[in-house]
Amino acid sequence: MPRVVVDELTPGWYLSGNVYNQNGLILLTAGMRLKESYIRRLQELGVRAVDVQPPALKHVRPRDILGPELRSQSAMAVAQVLATVKQGNPNPEPVMPFVHRIVDRVLQNHDVMLGLTDIRAHDAYTHAHSVNVCMLAAMIGKCLRLARTDLTELATGAILHDLGKVFIDTKILNKRGPLSGEEFEIVKHHAQDGYAALVAHPQIGERAALVIQQHHERCDGNGYPEGLKGSAISLFARITAVADVYDAVSSDRPYRAALSPVDCIRLLTKDESGRLWRQAVEALTSCVAPYPEACTVRLNTGELAVVNLCYPSAPYRPQITVFADARGQPWPLPRMVELLRSPNLSVEDIVSMDRLSQMLSLEDYEMPVASAAGAC
Repeated sequence: MPRVVVDELTPGWYLSGNVYNQNGLILLTAGMRLKESYIRRLQELGVRAVDVQPPALKHVRPRDILGPELRSQSAMAVAQVLATVKQGNPNPEPVMPFVHRIVDRVLQNHDVMLGLTDIRAHDAYTHAHSVNVCMLAAMIGKCLRLARTDLTELATGAILHDLGKVFIDTKILNKRGPLSGEEFEIVKHHAQDGYAALVAHPQIGERAALVIQQHHERCDGNGYPEGLKGSAISLFARITAVADVYDAVSSDRPYRAALSPVDCIRLLTKDESGRLWRQAVEALTSCVAPYPEACTVRLNTGELAVVNLCYPSAPYRPQITVFADARGQPWPLPRMVELLRSPNLSVEDIVSMDRLSQMLSLEDYEMPVASAAGAC
């Protein structure tokens, strides 16, 4: 799924991910054909970029562990909890049923690797981000073989980890460009403020509350609010920190574009090495697809292909459908290829929309649905 800046969108392409408003409601649905009015609405919402497909590939969709309904309902529940915190009467009850449903989905899905995140307006970032971090933390916990009761408490802390941001001016949260020293100090208070708001609530266990307080602590001692090191940071907070960083860097923000899945993996394993808990990083990267299902890739032969299926045991060797040659000319019969059985073929990179536009005759181009999406 190529990602395109909203200001550069062209009517006729198809949206590959849902767009949510500030309350978690879906405004634009994956698979929708973009019109001028929809593009203007995305601009008004402050969405920086979206994932799209050309008309010929509109049927190719990634699998989603949660699905749009659960994502939307969970984000709305997060918004409700934030409202209670802001009103001075914090109540986590709205999110609790969805925490259990998210954990259920994670436990039920044994072979789905993570792809690209959902699309959200800037004002909805905290809500959708919290849902993603909840899912990611539960996936890490599952890989670390945590018990179901532990996963539920971990997921509870993860979905509420950023609730202290309700006390921060949205002008600071959505600022384009780096924060000033004073602004960063204000932002740093959200961890302690969120913890203070919920630590005494009977539905929140101490381990879940510590996630809220400690998710910005780092193993090398250079985090906040207390500068804790290593195992002095609670287990659930160390797990949530990895989930938080991954979703943050894989999402578009007002001050920078999202990183590709490959670059996200690189950041977690190299740039953040020593700061994030290594076991949690290894667990997450084993679930992350560097070339997600439904994305368009270029092979070492120059040919174009769509990723059909990712394998946790061999994330860089997915099942693909090769649909065009190195010049972008469609093959008469696209072929499905298992890269695990094709040692001479490999994925070079994810193809950008600009590159696709240059290579394909987008309006006339067609690809047989059965060949391209059979495994999706």
